[in-house]
Amino acid sequence: MNKNKKKNSILIDLISPLIVAFVIATIILILVVNENQKNVRGMLESLQKEMITIVQRELNIQMSEAIQLNKVNENAYYSGILDVGDPINRERYFVGLIKEFDDVAMTYIGLANGEFYGARRNIDGTINVARNNEDTMGHSEYYSVDENGNSIERIQVFENFDPRTRPWYEVASESREISFSGIYSHFVFNEPTLTASIPIFEDGLLAGVLGVDYLMTGLNKALAQLPIGENGQVFIIDDKGQLIATTTGESIFYLVDGIAQNKMAADSTNPITQATMLVSEPLLESSLPEVEIEGKTYVVGKDKFYLYGNNWDIYTVILENDFLMDRNLTIYRTLFGLFFIFMIFISLIFFITQYIIRPILRLNESAKKLSQDIRIEVPLTKRHNEIYELTQSFNEMSKKISRNVSELAEEVKLRTIELEEKNKMLSKLSYNDELMGIGNRRHLDVFLEQALELASRNDTKLGLMMLDIDNFKEFNDSYGHIEGDECLRKIGKALKRTVHRKSDLAARYGGEEMVVVLQDTTKENLLKVAENIRLEIYNMQLPNEKSKLGVVTVSIGAVLCEVKPKQTADEVLNVADHALYEAKSNGKNRVEFEEMG
Repeated sequence: MNKNKKKNSILIDLISPLIVAFVIATIILILVVNENQKNVRGMLESLQKEMITIVQRELNIQMSEAIQLNKVNENAYYSGILDVGDPINRERYFVGLIKEFDDVAMTYIGLANGEFYGARRNIDGTINVARNNEDTMGHSEYYSVDENGNSIERIQVFENFDPRTRPWYEVASESREISFSGIYSHFVFNEPTLTASIPIFEDGLLAGVLGVDYLMTGLNKALAQLPIGENGQVFIIDDKGQLIATTTGESIFYLVDGIAQNKMAADSTNPITQATMLVSEPLLESSLPEVEIEGKTYVVGKDKFYLYGNNWDIYTVILENDFLMDRNLTIYRTLFGLFFIFMIFISLIFFITQYIIRPILRLNESAKKLSQDIRIEVPLTKRHNEIYELTQSFNEMSKKISRNVSELAEEVKLRTIELEEKNKMLSKLSYNDELMGIGNRRHLDVFLEQALELASRNDTKLGLMMLDIDNFKEFNDSYGHIEGDECLRKIGKALKRTVHRKSDLAARYGGEEMVVVLQDTTKENLLKVAENIRLEIYNMQLPNEKSKLGVVTVSIGAVLCEVKPKQTADEVLNVADHALYEAKSNGKNRVEFEEMG
């Protein structure tokens, strides 16, 4: 042993590791704090963008739902499913439709003659039907309905109501296409309303306008689900500066002489909303702009929403301290802990590394993952101290943010599924021949296959007629194809007049050939309907100089089928075609009948 070797002071041995540990810990803390600052701000920026995306998605879903519902109404009108002249059909249709769309306040049709029909959903969830025609003397009357959608008792009257003067009617009649009205006061609910409308035409002339109402106050419910922190807010304004929706709970309108008027955002009673409207456009266009409002720092974002003439601004306002307060508090406590360690003894280095630095690093890593929408639970420290509270608070905060984002994502997914289902419904309702206004070949194929299967299962008989316009080629040669199309159009209307039952179908088979399918029928009824069709078309007295009778006539081949299992449509159509051939051979303008056993 070298006795002359200089001994180190125990004090230096104790203090040196402490100083080194303190310096290292301080450097690490600075790096962690800086990185954490970037990550938290990145999280705020991601959260802000996600909120705007969610709001835009929710607006698109609601607007798209209104468009789809109007498309359904349009197809129902043109296909005859919605018959405004039939009170029972009309009321049941609108009541059934509004039951399927929970967010719709009202769906209706206003006709060019001033008539108005539809259904509304009241605040208590009950449904009423509306009618306005000569019987109501120009007043809009509302009736309660039974479980089948039939009107029962008149409960409300709005005098001298003319749908043609309403904003939704005017904008659709002017644009002649799918339109959205501006925000206006609903005459029933006295609330700001946005209406999606679509015009309908007959022979090129405006026949009326279909409308779907959304109350703008309902949009606040969707905004209320956003993860904006305790003091943050989201609000939407239109191109006039009117407040459309807000998360503050503030009323977006006030009543003037019983009429709802939207509040201007600049006149909001909320100081944050007021201050946000004063922020300059250049500042809003910068990345994650910060604004001082009442001594607090807020992050403000703005984005646009465009759809069918709507030009709205979406504002997001987030208080930084809602997300950064716990982090700042932790930094101060950590610095105090490091100073305390430096003053007492080197043995506390282990405590520092185990209970302060490591938990902060874990929090930092979790914050990084959270900014990437990945939530990692941070383990709690063994000792119930400030780090424990910070970790617990962070875990709770991350859990709430993840849950809110997850719930919103699930809601969007459900809305997407609903739209897909409604698109399928719309597709089913679109089987219509545009020229004749009856079913097309695709509709016939689907309907006949289902009807054969149903008849086989229920042991009922199926009636089918194949119609052909006599001398139609010669008609086209003499009068031209334009008159030929008009002839087909009038025959289509005649078929719609004579084929009444909802369980039956009249469809265009191809060219001048048509098919009528009667479910659950008898020979007598089949021949009666066939003869009615023949007479209806004959009695129209459409000139045809190439016909021996001098007018347009049809020949009809009718078949009554006792449907067997796996009976095919082609088999029935072939028998009907043979009967049609017999009708043609036996002089035309007649009905020939065959029966399938």
